[in-house]
Amino acid sequence: MLYIFRLIITVIYSILVCVFGSIYCLFSPRNPKHVATFGHMFG
Repeated sequence: MLYIFRLIITVIYSILVCVFGSIYCLFSPRNPKHVATFGHMFG
């Protein structure tokens, strides 16, 4: 039960980070700080 809950939360969080990251990178493209920002979010 706990494994399924953690799996669902992890998948939802990963999808949200990817969507947020795509939108964020569209507003300020070619910024090298994006790698560090989203590396910390996934970490």
